[in-house]
Amino acid sequence: MKDLYDFLVKNKVSPNGFLVLHCTYNGYMYPNYINFSSEQYRLEITGHLSKELTGVNHVYKITEKGLHLLREAEHVLTKVKRPKKAVPLQEWEENVTKYNEMFPKTKKEGTNISFRTNPRELMDRFMWFFKEYPEYTWEQIF
Repeated sequence: MKDLYDFLVKNKVSPNGFLVLHCTYNGYMYPNYINFSSEQYRLEITGHLSKELTGVNHVYKITEKGLHLLREAEHVLTKVKRPKKAVPLQEWEENVTKYNEMFPKTKKEGTNISFRTNPRELMDRFMWFFKEYPEYTWEQIF
């Protein structure tokens, strides 16, 4: 997270400004707890947004500089390292099998949907889970 904040400070964009830029680019609704007009004005001054008149109203559009900032921020975020659990593959296979066997071999009544999952798919899902939530253990899951 520190890398992202350092990146934003270097580019003279506040975290709220970054949110405004992200919302503008993706067409999201703006949260009502942020003063978007002041953030849009700051982003216009720094060249990340441009103001265009549409009839009587004005609309902010993201500039090439703003797009570049979003891409670079994405790069900063993907470089963030998460703690990894050093778990031997044999232990993973045993735990995935143990978890899968907690469910009956049968299919849900009236459907073709099985209670159990393909062990390979289950392995991939647990790998994702432990990557996203390293604070959990197998004991807690069981």
